[in-house]
This record gives sequence, structure tokens and C-alpha cells, in this order.
Amino acid sequence: MTKDAETRKDDLRTGDSFWLHTPRITPPAGPMPARSGWDAVVVGAGISGALVAEALSRAGRKVLVLDRRRAVRGSTPASTAMIQHEIDVPLSRLIRQTGRARAEGAWLRSVKAVGDLVALTRRLKIDCEMQPKRALYFAGDDMGGRGLKTEAEARHAAGIACEYLSRAALRERFGIDRTAAIVSDASASANPAQLAAGMLAAAVARGAVIAEGVEVTDMAELPGGVALATRDGCVVTASHAVFCTGYEFLPSMESPSHEITSTWALASRPRVAHPAWLDQFLVWEASDPYLYFRTTPQGRLIVGGEVED
Repeated sequence: MTKDAETRKDDLRTGDSFWLHTPRITPPAGPMPARSGWDAVVVGAGISGALVAEALSRAGRKVLVLDRRRAVRGSTPASTAMIQHEIDVPLSRLIRQTGRARAEGAWLRSVKAVGDLVALTRRLKIDCEMQPKRALYFAGDDMGGRGLKTEAEARHAAGIACEYLSRAALRERFGIDRTAAIVSDASASANPAQLAAGMLAAAVARGAVIAEGVEVTDMAELPGGVALATRDGCVVTASHAVFCTGYEFLPSMESPSHEITSTWALASRPRVAHPAWLDQFLVWEASDPYLYFRTTPQGRLIVGGEVED
């Protein structure tokens, strides 16, 4: 194990995220504490690391969270925080790829996960603009009207509530001219920085520790756990390590099964004109690349899309 291994580093964000100008986005943190005796070290203090730290601390584990930046200052502030139960691969297509049982299981777990997250946020009293939302998924160049009808039928068969809208119904209800759409429940939206900071604060209240400015440069498995080397020459040991570093990772974390891509997100000024129904919906399209958008309680329009290498 060497202390100078190269960690992938990227410019995770360009521009200035307005989430960073909202309150309650800085959880309690400090310098590196004890270097041993941890049940789990969570590397990365963004939304993924925050969810893992909260879950482990709730289970009574002794948790250390490390980040080379300040907590909640990586890619999380660039999120549109559209918390969708709909995963990128439509259920009807996933059934063909993996079989009905596995595909339906993945979609049903996603539906449950959104409900669990909304309930957990309320239980922890995290003030992060968490709002249950419906989803409007309309036809595009990747799936047209017939494809969406098949998709709606697959969701009904799996026990996932949704409504298929014809072109005429879509135009009448939403003023959008596409060949068809699906309306469904079980989605949500939030302020991602406040959500991550709230989850981290809940973990700290249970005894977890967040250490900022600590860069993990290498790792090694031990007979009884794992050792992590840091840029300043320290070695941290724990029973387990969970890497939640998103776009940045150690060379040992590289895998041919994943790739790094980029996307964009924009936020309008507050109180931009928009149809009243949009405040209750997340909207996206069956296109490649696809566009997605929602509003915030302040009347901002949040828009994102176009994943590319």
C-alpha cells in the first residue's frame, strides 16, 4: 500500500450552484480523529455517503466519514434532485434483458426506496424541501406511443400504479404535443445539499465523525478488515470501507462495467412563469439524450439532460 497512488480527480462542477447558497448545507465536521477502531469508514461526504453513514449509524455502527473536500461540496450540489422511482431502463425493456422476476423486482425496490426516503426525511425532521411528486414521462425518439402503452401495461402487471395518456389526453391535460405519456406516482424532489447535510448531521448525532480535507490514496484488505492510506501519510483501519466517491475513484476501483459521463443542469431565477400543474410533477422524456425538469418551492425551474462522454 502506497500513500502516493493517483486518485482520479475531475472538475465535478462548473459555474455556481445555487444550492450552495442555501442554508443548512454544512454538517458538523473536523480534522482526522482516531485512526482505528471503526466499524466502517465511508469515503465521500456527498448524498451517497450521507445515506450510507445515516443507515450504518442507525444500525449502531461506529462510523467515520472522510472527504478530501468539505462535506457536501463535490458533485451533489450539481444534482437536480429529481428523486424518481422510474429508472433509466424502462420496465418493459428490462424484462426482455433480465427476465420478468428480476426486472419487476428492481422497479418495485425503486418505488419502495423513494417512499422510504421521504418517510426517513420526515422522521429525522430534515428541512430540505422534500416533496412527494408525480412523474410525467412522455414519448420521444427512444420510445413512442406504442412503446409507452406496452410500458404502462408492464407496470400494471408488476403492481406499479400508472396511467397511460393518449396524444389527445396529453394535450388536453398538460398542453404538451407528444404521441403519448405515462403519469405515475411515487417520485419526489428535494434540495440535495440540505438533504445530504441533514443525513450526515443525523449520523453525527449518533456518534459518527466527519473528517474533511482527508484524501484516501490507497487501500488494502487485512485479515480482519481494511486499511486506507491518506495523502498525509496516515493509515486508517476499520472492519469495512464503503466508497461513495462518485466520479472520482482509486485505480483499484476501475471496472469495465462502468464509465464516466457528464451532464448539465440549469436553475432559473425564482418565480419564473410556469403552468400550475408543474409544481406537482417531475417531467422527462423517452429520448436519448433526454430532457428532464421540475420546479422548486421558490418557483425556480430546474432543468437537466444530455448525458455525454
